[in-house]
Amino acid sequence: MSSDIVKGMADEYTRALWVEGNLPGDAMRAALLWLADNVSKEMGVAYLNESNRTGLIRNGIAAAIRAAAGGGE
Repeated sequence: MSSDIVKGMADEYTRALWVEGNLPGDAMRAALLWLADNVSKEMGVAYLNESNRTGLIRNGIAAAIRAAAGGGE
């Protein structure tokens, strides 16, 4: 599942960069917006677990992004 999220972001980044001719920063924004629209169940679980444990939203968001990337630090 996480590889689908990473592939989707990469596809969107590439599309925004090469097809639409955006600058890299704008293409990254498009990829992040794609991620926001395609949040997976695993990301939600990681977010809730981290947020409940620490009480910090920032750590929950970081955990969700790590889950999307397949885990790791």
